[in-house]
Amino acid sequence: NAVLEGLAHGLPAVSTCVGDVSDFVRGGESGWVVPAGDVEALRGALGACVTMDDAELHAMGEIGSAYVLEHYSSRRLFEHTLEVYNDVLAAGVSGGF
Repeated sequence: NAVLEGLAHGLPAVSTCVGDVSDFVRGGESGWVVPAGDVEALRGALGACVTMDDAELHAMGEIGSAYVLEHYSSRRLFEHTLEVYNDVLAAGVSGGF
């Protein structure tokens, strides 16, 4: 996902609200999320982005990067996968897969 990649590299995101983008782009914290097809909202978000000072943009980038690291790192994905396997084993699923 390109939005996650950008956030991971410390870049605030400007995105439309499609798929699961609003799960990881926090409006006003790590970027801007606008309704799909809303040109005025997109214009406003882009305007806000280009008029912010570097310190504010850097702070937003840090928030997005920290979120991605916490929720989407390879370590976290491994832990989540292991949780799923443990849940399946604990449920005593019979008959195989």
